[in-house]
Amino acid sequence: MMCFSQDLLTKNNPKLIKSRLSKPQGKSSNKLGSYKPSRSTLTELWLHKANIVLTNRMLRGNKMQWDPNDVVDPRVSAFSEWWINLKDYETLEARSGVYLFANAKYDIKYIGTAGAGGMIEGIRDAINRKKSKGATQVRALYTNSTEKAQSLRKYLLKKYDPINNRK
Repeated sequence: MMCFSQDLLTKNNPKLIKSRLSKPQGKSSNKLGSYKPSRSTLTELWLHKANIVLTNRMLRGNKMQWDPNDVVDPRVSAFSEWWINLKDYETLEARSGVYLFANAKYDIKYIGTAGAGGMIEGIRDAINRKKSKGATQVRALYTNSTEKAQSLRKYLLKKYDPINNRK
């Protein structure tokens, strides 16, 4: 079994790998001069890629957590007092805005938008389309127009990248 030092997983690793791949070692039987990398080079590439994937997963894990500062956004004119049980969504106001589904740990699972007077219908429709999977609570961020609601939703989707919006 091969053992690799920690310096293989540093930022300089792509340069090291690129230099090894660009320098053919040995004769090639193909007229085009194709190069078949050695097993150790392939292992180094795999380790580097695995490190990047793990880092991205760790960063993404914190990305979904609700940030209370989002209610201060200038597009938000009002908001529901706090998270309410998903079954009690009909107690929300029928206004335009953005609604968020979350689990008990406040991980955002879905972000939807509602036009003028359509908050309750929008939430009901999202629940019927199974967008509430994994969610137990809902919160509404009200806006003064449908355009502001769509703009806010786009911003929040980039920020949280909810799992039920990816399908």
